[in-house]
Amino acid sequence: MGLTVERNRLLQELTAFCEAHPVDEKILLVPSFQTGIQILDALARSGSAHLNLRPATVFSLAHGVAGPALAAAGRETLSRAQLLALVEDACDQVLEPSSYFGALRERPGLHRALQSTLNEIRRVGLTPEQLPSEALEDPRKAREMKAIGRSYRDALEAGTFADPLDVLAAATRMLGENAGLRLAPAVRVLRPEGFELSALESTFLDALLPHPATPLPVDVPEDPPLTPDRVFLVCASGEENEVRAVFRRIVDEKIPLDSVEIAITDDAAYRPLVYELAQQAGFPCTFADGIPATFSRPAQGVLDVLDWIAGGYQVRALARLFGAGRANLAAAHPHGALVGPVRAARAFRRAGIVRGRERTRARLSLDRARLERRAAAEGLEPEAIAERLVPLDAVAAWVDRLLAITPVPDLEGRVDLAALAHAGLALTDLLDVASRLDGMAREGLARLFAEFAALPPRKLPLAEAAARLREAVETLAVASSTPLPGHAHVARIAAAGWSGRGHTFVLGLDEARFPGGGAQDPVLLDHEREAVNERIGSRLLPPRRGTAAEESRRALASLLARTRGLLVLSYSNRDFLQDAEQFPSSAVLEVFRTLEGRPRASFRDLFEREDAPAAFRPAGEPLDEIEWWLAALHAPQTDPRRASREVETAYPWIADGREAAEARQSPAFTKWDGRLSVTPGELDPRVTREPTSASRLQLLAKSPRAYFLKYILGLSEPDEDRAVDVWLDALEYGRLFHDTAFDFFTERMDPDVPFDLVRETTRLLKVADRNLARMRGEIPPPSEVAFRTQRDSFLADLDVFIKGEAKSAATSVPRFFEVPFGRSRGNAGKDLASAEPLEIPADGGTFLLEGKIDRIDSEGAGAWAVWDYKTGSERQFKDSMPLNRGRQIQHALYARAAKVLLRRSGFAVESLRSGYYFPTRKGGARRVVPPVSDADVDATLKNLFDLLAAGAFPHSTAKRDCAYCDFRMACGDPESAARWSKAKCDSGEPLLEALRALEGRRG
Repeated sequence: MGLTVERNRLLQELTAFCEAHPVDEKILLVPSFQTGIQILDALARSGSAHLNLRPATVFSLAHGVAGPALAAAGRETLSRAQLLALVEDACDQVLEPSSYFGALRERPGLHRALQSTLNEIRRVGLTPEQLPSEALEDPRKAREMKAIGRSYRDALEAGTFADPLDVLAAATRMLGENAGLRLAPAVRVLRPEGFELSALESTFLDALLPHPATPLPVDVPEDPPLTPDRVFLVCASGEENEVRAVFRRIVDEKIPLDSVEIAITDDAAYRPLVYELAQQAGFPCTFADGIPATFSRPAQGVLDVLDWIAGGYQVRALARLFGAGRANLAAAHPHGALVGPVRAARAFRRAGIVRGRERTRARLSLDRARLERRAAAEGLEPEAIAERLVPLDAVAAWVDRLLAITPVPDLEGRVDLAALAHAGLALTDLLDVASRLDGMAREGLARLFAEFAALPPRKLPLAEAAARLREAVETLAVASSTPLPGHAHVARIAAAGWSGRGHTFVLGLDEARFPGGGAQDPVLLDHEREAVNERIGSRLLPPRRGTAAEESRRALASLLARTRGLLVLSYSNRDFLQDAEQFPSSAVLEVFRTLEGRPRASFRDLFEREDAPAAFRPAGEPLDEIEWWLAALHAPQTDPRRASREVETAYPWIADGREAAEARQSPAFTKWDGRLSVTPGELDPRVTREPTSASRLQLLAKSPRAYFLKYILGLSEPDEDRAVDVWLDALEYGRLFHDTAFDFFTERMDPDVPFDLVRETTRLLKVADRNLARMRGEIPPPSEVAFRTQRDSFLADLDVFIKGEAKSAATSVPRFFEVPFGRSRGNAGKDLASAEPLEIPADGGTFLLEGKIDRIDSEGAGAWAVWDYKTGSERQFKDSMPLNRGRQIQHALYARAAKVLLRRSGFAVESLRSGYYFPTRKGGARRVVPPVSDADVDATLKNLFDLLAAGAFPHSTAKRDCAYCDFRMACGDPESAARWSKAKCDSGEPLLEALRALEGRRG
């Protein structure tokens, strides 16, 4: 690395030993190879030769003894992830729902805790079978721990597997049987003081070494002393600013990255944060524990697919995968590289899959056929049609590959975990790699899935199997590295300080994180450990309460002792997520007391001496553009007005936002409020002759701004998460009802035959069963419970419906159903249907109306009734407001449309009423016919069309209109937006005259 190292006590002792034994073979016992490599590298950079010195862990020495024999016997040493999977399998086999651990048997936390406790028992030289049952508070616990231990052992032996403790035990046994396997007497084994061994490790080393290991003294906390010239305490506002403070000091003091090590207390919080900020600021870093794989595109893509599987094959997860560009479409289609993320996601969403494995490919095929027909109808050449279909074809080909590798659940919805891991292994080839990290992540994922795929078969519920692999992916780290030239190095406290770097930054020394909690072992409680120790006559199992905290304190003390050069200890004084104040750890106070030479100094003394917390606004050189702006805007000499102009010049959209905010709060009706500059008639259907619909006009009456967003700009509402325990949403349920009612009526042999409730109920149920099966095929339910729940609800609604039909049969006869005009009609309503929109009279001209009438009943000679099914409640329909200011104008428009259709087909129309039919339990089979006059309808239509003609699309003046608006998030606070809009409407603005007239209507 080019930078010399000041030797600490360990390096000094190593140097002396190497000088005294220059050619002897020397083994340095270390907790990990990373630590050993750093020590040897620091030793070399300090100018010391270390010929024949090599680092070794206890496990590596044991593997050197037993590894060849285990390999010859066909036994494979499993990884931690594989061993945890065996513990899970043991829990599945042993635990019953009513057993001691039964309620938690599917919880990953229980599996990890059991694995940790069982390993601890074995490390101290015991076996689960040796646990005295009477020492545990519940005999069932002892029985289950022993049974899980046996099942785990049986799985290892059946699969010819071994775990690290097996390797240690086998090596110890082999050394007892063959003294020739011991190390040669000339080999010098060095053991740094403080390097702790378990009972099993100590037994192994006693058997391996011909003579005791040579102890190497290490630094103690008092040596070297902590002095103000090399130790600094730093406070920061939030964890991000702790990290930023490190990088700022590096820049301000021009510290070489080779000289920097960052030690972290909270790996989950700080490692991702350091990585992200280092990437943004351009600081190369190495990470002792690697980089979370979830920062890579392949890992994110795998998580998307696992979410897709766990969620019952809902499209949202795959749409997210395509939209983020994580799919390697070129791996599935020759032209896939030409399809960008946006086009891919749009093509996938447009297929209307919703969810379901079987439905996914079928809907993609149907959408392709639809697009192909449309392109052919436009007269496109075959080559142009093929080019237009490339995005959908590439997505479909990729989905085909995905479906081919994904195992199909059995009839119970279960899948083999190893088979799903095989699918994950194949999936890595279908995901995009755009960086070095992506490449390493793909390799790491392949290794991870290969480990799971090598395990014995294990059937799990589909969602549970996906969740198990998801957890493994989320904990996967890649690119683990020792310190490299030109890089800052990041490690946890216990693994830091070995490289001899001259600048060490310790992050996360707030009281919430350090030294951490002291919880008991959740499996073997402290009082149970004491009871076990009493009965076996040994202190093998120490209490766990406070152990983690004490280990953290020792790790920090050792780090401070072995480091040389600059030391910066920092903590965050603010938790931004909880909006709460944080305080420094007691360890920070102890360091402060040492630096000040005041053993009785308090936290108040510390706060009085500390500098201002590091914040987002830098005191020195900014790290990025954001920091530069913050520093410039808050400089003492900065004129706020000039600063505002400079920001808006650099970022014009901020100026637009400010202007829009000011305009919306003013009484003037501006372009920011929906005022369009349009030519007369440009948007008026009476002039443009563009067909409109009742739903469009009702949306215009309810919220002109929502109309503008949907129909003028062509925006679509954001996707919503589908509830995991619900089969059909409201629209799908409504379609099921409409289809069932249509089939029921159109399949009647003779509608004039007297209505028989029993006969018609039987027939309706047959139609319902058929449509339920069809809908289930189109939209597979998330579970059988979800299907049955909604099926029973649907059948209960049909019971209300058929009884309502029996009641009305004496006075009316249903005649026409699903009658379209200006829309695709198929066979529905063929007697009245119109391929073209209908011309409807309106004040100031006519307009073209398109839509579909749910049902038209005959009520006698020349008497008709038009009904629109509503599967909700009728509470919103009030006789006092039959048109609800245009928000409920559909029945009036459909009355006019029905007259045109009936008379066009030769039917006499003497009277016609139009309303809403509520045929479900919510509506009680009630029918509502709002009383309206032609004058009211004409006046309301005129107001709506005049609003369009004026190009005025303000926000609704009523907050309640925002409750179910698809574009609510685009308007900010509904109450404020409605209040501002009402003020503009009341201001007398001429363009809003139509809105004022509409809002003032009583009907």
